[in-house]
Amino acid sequence: MSWGPHRIRTWEREVLGEGGYGAVYAGIRRSDSKQVAIKHIPKENVTYMLVYCQKRFHVWVSEVVFMAQAAGLLCNGSKENHGIIGLLDVYDLEEEVLIVMERPEKSMDIFEFVEQQDGQISESKAKSILKQVVDTALLMHNNGIFHQDIKGENILVSPEETSLPIRIIDLGCGRFVRDQPYSEFRGTSGYEPPEVLEQTEQDQDRDHKHFFFNLKKIYK
Repeated sequence: MSWGPHRIRTWEREVLGEGGYGAVYAGIRRSDSKQVAIKHIPKENVTYMLVYCQKRFHVWVSEVVFMAQAAGLLCNGSKENHGIIGLLDVYDLEEEVLIVMERPEKSMDIFEFVEQQDGQISESKAKSILKQVVDTALLMHNNGIFHQDIKGENILVSPEETSLPIRIIDLGCGRFVRDQPYSEFRGTSGYEPPEVLEQTEQDQDRDHKHFFFNLKKIYK
């Protein structure tokens, strides 16, 4: 991966999505014309953390650490997780950070996929997608990361492949799994689990409840 003010190795095209964090653009990698997604995060929205990897300490962008750890790419024995969107490059520039990710060809989020299927999908397709989401989230949790913002817009599906492979995206609200209770919610408004609305602390077991609460919101 690239860090610092290096020459950007991608071309940008249309906007894929925008939010409080910044914007995500469709792009093409110059070297091999690979389709990519490029997330722009203004520096005021960027946080960093200290990471020990390959016998050295590194200061990395927090979201990048969560992505790499969730996917099993860091140097601590975590397991590879193919359901997490692939991380290709990082550019830490003066005014913003660019995160370059894979963009599976002709992929779309769950809501777009359902709309493409005339508003409903078969039980077998729903089961296939749901199983992949659960397996990916559990492996991510075993790797020590809690996504905290799993929703339809953050689950990509590749409808032209028979197995309907999924990718979970946007680790911007991620955090490390820990034993101590959590007292704050980081995610999309409207997806808060009941204990957050009741302003009670969330323990580790409630990470799982939060995840399944979000799945219910997606599949209702």
